[in-house]
Amino acid sequence: MEAKYFYRIVTGLALNLLIVGAGFAQEICDNAIDDDGNGLIDLNDPACNCDAIGGINNAPSLIPNPSFEEYTCLPQTFSQLSCAKDWVQATTPTSDYHHQQGAVNHLLPKPFPEGEGAVGCIVRGGWQEYVGTCLSGPLKAGEEQVFRISLVGVTLLPGDAGWTENTYGPLDLAVFGSSNCNALPVNTTGCPVGEDDWHTLHTFSYTPNSTWTEVEIRFTPSVDISTIILGSACNIPTNYDNPLAGHPYFGFDNLIINSAGILDTKVHDIREFGSNCRMDQQAIISVSDIDGLIQWYLNGIALVGETDTILNISDGGYGISGAGQYDVMYTANGVCKIVNIIIEPPVYPVASVQDTMACPGDTIVINSTSSLGQGQISRIEWDINSDGQIDLSGGFASVPVLEDTSVTTTLVVTSDEGCSDSTVFFVPILNPPVVDFAYTLACQGDTIVFSDSSESQNGAITEWEWDFKADDTLDGTASTALTKFDLYGTVQVQLAVKDDRGCVNSTTKEITVHPSPKPDFTLEGVCQNIASVFTGFSGTPGGQVVAWKWGLDSSFVSEEQNVSYTFSTSGIFPVNLEVTSEKGCKANVEKQIEIFPSPEIWTNSFESGCGDVCVPLSAQAMTLVDVVKWTWKFEDGTTIDSLNTEYCFSNTTQESKDFSAELFAESDQGCISHDTVGPIATVWPNPIADFMYSPDPIMTIDTRIEFDNLSSSDLENYKWDLAGFGTSYDVNPTVQLPNDSAGFYPVTLVVTNSFGCADTMVKELEVEPTMFCYVPNGFTPNDDGLNDIFKPIIRGAKEEGYRFAIFNRWGHLVFEATRMDQGWNGRDQFFYSDLSNTAYVWTIDLIAAKTGIRQRYTGKVNIVL
Repeated sequence: MEAKYFYRIVTGLALNLLIVGAGFAQEICDNAIDDDGNGLIDLNDPACNCDAIGGINNAPSLIPNPSFEEYTCLPQTFSQLSCAKDWVQATTPTSDYHHQQGAVNHLLPKPFPEGEGAVGCIVRGGWQEYVGTCLSGPLKAGEEQVFRISLVGVTLLPGDAGWTENTYGPLDLAVFGSSNCNALPVNTTGCPVGEDDWHTLHTFSYTPNSTWTEVEIRFTPSVDISTIILGSACNIPTNYDNPLAGHPYFGFDNLIINSAGILDTKVHDIREFGSNCRMDQQAIISVSDIDGLIQWYLNGIALVGETDTILNISDGGYGISGAGQYDVMYTANGVCKIVNIIIEPPVYPVASVQDTMACPGDTIVINSTSSLGQGQISRIEWDINSDGQIDLSGGFASVPVLEDTSVTTTLVVTSDEGCSDSTVFFVPILNPPVVDFAYTLACQGDTIVFSDSSESQNGAITEWEWDFKADDTLDGTASTALTKFDLYGTVQVQLAVKDDRGCVNSTTKEITVHPSPKPDFTLEGVCQNIASVFTGFSGTPGGQVVAWKWGLDSSFVSEEQNVSYTFSTSGIFPVNLEVTSEKGCKANVEKQIEIFPSPEIWTNSFESGCGDVCVPLSAQAMTLVDVVKWTWKFEDGTTIDSLNTEYCFSNTTQESKDFSAELFAESDQGCISHDTVGPIATVWPNPIADFMYSPDPIMTIDTRIEFDNLSSSDLENYKWDLAGFGTSYDVNPTVQLPNDSAGFYPVTLVVTNSFGCADTMVKELEVEPTMFCYVPNGFTPNDDGLNDIFKPIIRGAKEEGYRFAIFNRWGHLVFEATRMDQGWNGRDQFFYSDLSNTAYVWTIDLIAAKTGIRQRYTGKVNIVL
């Protein structure tokens, strides 16, 4: 077992007794008793430290802070040696302090030999860096001194990026001394010799190496030395004067210096032997002077009577399994040293096995996975049935497993130090996988996908074996397998599986392979731009087709059994029909069909005009297709079977109208092209001329006629011929005919629209002799001779058929006359009484003398009394 040991050295001989002060008890350092009552026993009490007993402070090295662990600041950049406690920049060139907690620590190889601190110096011509310190005690003149130092030599990469191997070769290093602690620093960029009383104490050669190396040198100073400087000798090799790539760089750590008499007196070694597990554990020291005094301690407390170089730890029963820190105080040649070793607790192996499960009927191998932190496992033993008997030895055991049983086994492991551990474990018997599989629709001739759906309670299924015909032929070894069956009917399919624990099982299923349908179709219509009718028919043994899917012209899809499709171009086209049986089985058939071109037709016939527009019609085929029949069809349903013909178009609307025609062309393959061509005629609207006039009828009493134009809208010109009495271009003109000149007078209106189309309306105006009837609206029947009789004034009427009647407000007749010379005197004709001052209704019936037309006039009259 590896031991950790340390030592401290002081001068002096009195070890076992110390007076700590007047009035206090004495602490005895080797009796395991707290003699001075301060709660600290033996080495745990500072009074028992070698230094306290009479040694030199910080012995054995007279160099303070020898491994640069103590600091006043952590370096943040280069040239900060002053951060290391007790060390100074020895000369003008700046040396460096490195600490693993600081910002600068990458220029020296790691780990540092002692702790976290070290220093570094550049060496080149004219710029030699040194480190220096004032010693804690002088190097006595005439006494041999021992100087131990850890060194490393590298080359700095440009830009201080790091280090690489040193290729500059050997270099002389030197220790310089001065008797004056105030001699630091030295104002020079070279070596300090010649400055004040500085002189060389010792020079030694060092070959740079990137691995830290401990060097020991001896010298005897001629005068007492209080201060030292460490670095390169005064003379350096010429290749160090001008570095080509990076500076030579040297690191120093763990500087020990003292007289040879102190450093040569030592405990050479302290070691541990044996094992507490075997009860033969010992601690042994070797010393340079067998006449020295020895005392053993455990955790700082003296083991009374243990003063030999050998300590039997197991026999003494010290600590827990002998673990702890064992110190030895050794005194010889006037030097006190305390050396210790830490005995770790025994390391026991940990017995363990690889998790193992078994399938019924297997022989399993159980592997030991035991571990040991330190040392080696020297013996592995197996008690297969845990009956106390060792059955096997080695790193594994083979165990047979029976059906429905489990295995209980004990593993015992022993380390090379005799420490043992054991474990009892069970090997469970696993259940075999539950085997099952699924498959896609099983149709004759189709690829069927079989997918494993087995389950393992032990882990995952890892191996598969498929047998699709139950003929012991291996047809697939993956979780999914594919196959086809050329015949329909029932087949046996077997699947065997193995899980990741090695357990196997199998199952066999009988599956039904359904027959595939037999699709086919017929076609009617093979012309471009004419519907082609596809009729599907299929059969399937013992079943029927339930679904259809057509692929026409590389894109059109229909799911009807029979489909109609129009091909826009001619050529050879694939037609695909897929059918599905009631069992879900699919099959398809594809045929190449030829679609013949239909004629492409063209005509440039066109006419326009007013009224009936007759157009000569002609057409021609634009493609190399033989047209055997041409047919024109017009809006009114008229058809003409001729290539060249003429047809007249009429417009009965009041708007311009375009006329087209349908043209049919039939090829010699029976393909008919149909196109609506046009417009082939534009017929502008004919205007409608019409008017009315007033008065109507026109009587000779008033022959001033006003015309009201009733013609169609959107007209541009109007022309009136007003019965020979003038011409007008107004929309609604007026004319004065001769008065008292009965007769007939023709009036003509010609209108023209924006298209230049015209229409004429002629009406003959009749001026009739006037039948005139004037009736006053009131009279005063008061017998004053003025306006006493109410009577109409009538002209142009026959006496025959005349009747003049007056009614009161209740509709009673109060007056009636049948002669035009009779008038009403305002009295009730039938009761001979006066009437009231009010309004009465009158009616007059007349017959026109010229026309014999009967006319009735009605009005009101007021009696004013």
